[in-house]
Amino acid sequence: MTGNADRPRVAISACLMGEEVRYNGGHKRHRWVTDVLGEFVDLRPLCPEFEIGMGVPREPIRLVNHDGAVHAETQDGENDYTAPLAALADDYRTEAARWDGIILMQGSPSCGLFRVKLYNERGFPTDSTAGIFAGRLRKQTPLLPMEEAGRLNDSHLRENFLTRVFMQQRWRQADPGQSAAALVDFHSRSKYLIMAHSYPTYQALGKLLSDLSNKDIRKVASDYQHQVAEALARPASRGQVANALQHLQGYVRDRVSSDHRQSLRAVIDKYQDGLVPMIVPLTLLQHHIDTAWEEDSYVRRQFFLTPYPEALGLRNQI
Repeated sequence: MTGNADRPRVAISACLMGEEVRYNGGHKRHRWVTDVLGEFVDLRPLCPEFEIGMGVPREPIRLVNHDGAVHAETQDGENDYTAPLAALADDYRTEAARWDGIILMQGSPSCGLFRVKLYNERGFPTDSTAGIFAGRLRKQTPLLPMEEAGRLNDSHLRENFLTRVFMQQRWRQADPGQSAAALVDFHSRSKYLIMAHSYPTYQALGKLLSDLSNKDIRKVASDYQHQVAEALARPASRGQVANALQHLQGYVRDRVSSDHRQSLRAVIDKYQDGLVPMIVPLTLLQHHIDTAWEEDSYVRRQFFLTPYPEALGLRNQI
């Protein structure tokens, strides 16, 4: 990583960066990550198998179920790398607290997050699980946005992951737990983004912050952060996003003409029906907000309007 404080910090499997560290000496460069996302975040490559000394090239490993315990071992069972991979995840715990996300190689017995093949002792695949390093790191850092590279090819999952990454960066930089005022200010900017992912969480957080007198702000902030992370981990549906758009429309209702209000509502309805991408109603709403409100207004400061750099073009595809 370059250490630019103004950019999110994202760790990534080194093979996805084009580094030839796979078991066969090859790589799995993900060009969208390196060529597009890399313009907006600092990428920190890592390779658990290489870092524990397995070398390149190396004998491939697989996950094997031994009486309910998952082991990462070579196909002949002669070498077991479970303990060093788990220990490496533990070693990364402190550094990972300064990351805003991590992108891992799918299918890897060390880095895979989902559906990594799990074999029985006779050598037959019978189930699936997470890779040893990835599963351990996920337990150690439950708030860290984590995603597999293959899933980033899905536009909705890609947009959701980057929403969480940039939200994590905002939280890390703002440190809202420093005071009640800071926490309330952070929430005031986050409300409609949270609403778009989980209306019940939006309501619960309003109650959580309704009276902060005589409360441990750090503890409240930690509870708040966990609830937000859980809400944002669920991709927003069109109906939820449309609801947030309609709430934001209320801020311009008395500042635009009746025809403009009806036009905006019609476009939001088209989005909800799946006829246009999210960028269409959002652009029209942003135009009315920019026209009706000053630069520092409450509505213009909403993270929902710009959850990540517009140049990523993520909302053009959902």
